[in-house]
Amino acid sequence: MSPRLDRQVLLRADAPPLLWCIRDEAVIRRPVGGGGVMAEQLAHVLHMTGAPHVVVQVLPFGRGEHQLMGGSLTHLKLGLGSEVAYPEGSHSGELVEFRRRSRNTPWYTICSRPRRRRPTSPWP
Repeated sequence: MSPRLDRQVLLRADAPPLLWCIRDEAVIRRPVGGGGVMAEQLAHVLHMTGAPHVVVQVLPFGRGEHQLMGGSLTHLKLGLGSEVAYPEGSHSGELVEFRRRSRNTPWYTICSRPRRRRPTSPWP
């Protein structure tokens, strides 16, 4: 639990990192921990989206299948312009460093880069 609490402290810092989350609709529909716990968690997420450095989007069921079904993707922009992606499935994960977009750019490099800072519509 401590690493999660440490990350929350980072989001409250004077110069916090950008946190951009895209979650499948199942995350808000599937009850975990009971109604009270879900209500508390969703209220916290809603509260955090009021911060200028936090963006949360929900990928609706109606969008159908997508490349990250059954997995997740963490995309980090590090110092000096380097970036890494960590696509992860239920039984595997891979840390990939990338520098420039090319014909061989992995799909997660392209899909993990948001098109705009604060979208008026989350899905173009």
